Amino acid sequence: MLIGLVALMTLLFFGGGNEAIFLNPDIKKNVKTYVKDKDRKKEIYAIIKEIEKEQKKFLKRKSKYFDKKAIALNNSYLTQREAFDALFEEYYTERMNIQSSYWTRDSRIRTIFKEDEWNGMMTAVLEKPDKDKARKGFNKESDKLFEGIINSCKKNIQDEGKRLSAVNAVEGAQMEVNAFVEAYLNQDYDHLETLRSKNASKEDFDKAASQINALRKGVLTHLIDMRFQVISNTTEDEWGKISKELDQLFKKGKGIV
Repeated sequence: MLIGLVALMTLLFFGGGNEAIFLNPDIKKNVKTYVKDKDRKKEIYAIIKEIEKEQKKFLKRKSKYFDKKAIALNNSYLTQREAFDALFEEYYTERMNIQSSYWTRDSRIRTIFKEDEWNGMMTAVLEKPDKDKARKGFNKESDKLFEGIINSCKKNIQDEGKRLSAVNAVEGAQMEVNAFVEAYLNQDYDHLETLRSKNASKEDFDKAASQINALRKGVLTHLIDMRFQVISNTTEDEWGKISKELDQLFKKGKGIV
């Protein structure tokens, strides 16, 4: 979700996190609870089904095309930065298109809700987000990911000076990513106030999506910078071993953005 705030990999590269459905992870349950009219409830469920179908299609393309291509680029010792930039630009174009389509359906659902139903549901939803919990979840995934990359550098880079440079690059990237994530968490929670309104506009949504996408791209930039700093301190054989740890940035369920 836009306000999903789960773990590092959903936050960053090719993970999920595209639905707009009310910023609400329990939308079906909450519709059942707060919408009493059967016909309106049925209409809402039909739109949710459209969103789920589109999400499934997008995630399948992400897995079959974007994830695999990103891993192939990462594994190659000869990949140039421009190849990553082109792939990510293609991904973000599709991502923004699907975000727009989600909002179109989301706004249709908002018109079906009565004011008191909507307010009751939003009150319940807003009790759930927990920034500290989200931060702890991210830190756990972050430590695991970066520790794996650092250990691989220490194990596989033979030159002491280059090994130290690579490790410093990874540690620096983790610090930068942590700073971006803190900004992301704050941005996400700031947007709750605006987007929870039944009358939130497309302009409100576009502003939130644009700012959050920009933060994700900032994280991505630091991670790709790290990738090229590490590879500059390895031989092709060493990189072949280390790149497997960086593949975790792209694999399904552990992607970035």
